[in-house]
Formats: sequence, C-alpha cells, structure tokens
Amino acid sequence: MSVLVLQIGQCGNQIGCKIFNNLKQQIDSSTECLAQNIANTYFTTEKDTLYANSLLIDMEAKVIEKCQRQSE
Repeated sequence: MSVLVLQIGQCGNQIGCKIFNNLKQQIDSSTECLAQNIANTYFTTEKDTLYANSLLIDMEAKVIEKCQRQSE
C-alpha cells in the first residue's frame, strides 16, 4: 500500500522534507526487506531514483525549492 503525504505551508513542507530525508536514511541502513517495504510505501522508484510520494503546497517557492534540492 502506498502513502501520499500532503505538505501544506512552510512548516508542513519543512517537516515533510525532514521525514522523507529520515526515511531515505532508514532505507540505506536497513535490511533489504525493510528497505523495500519503506521504499514501496513512501516513494516511487524511477530509473533507480526514489521520488517522495508527496504533494507540496506553499504560497512561496523558497521552501519547496529547498526540499527539491535536498532530494537530489
């Protein structure tokens, strides 16, 4: 089952960004089975790249751009 995270406003986007960064770290340090479960639940994989299943909404682009840079 996949999860879609809705991140609204500066605070929501900053917290969501931290959550997905922590999930990526968990994938790197977990067993193959657990890593696969986390990746399938919270991320979409395309060409060996993980993309967060999230929708970022904010009036200013600054926080969203920062989250995009951190995910690269």
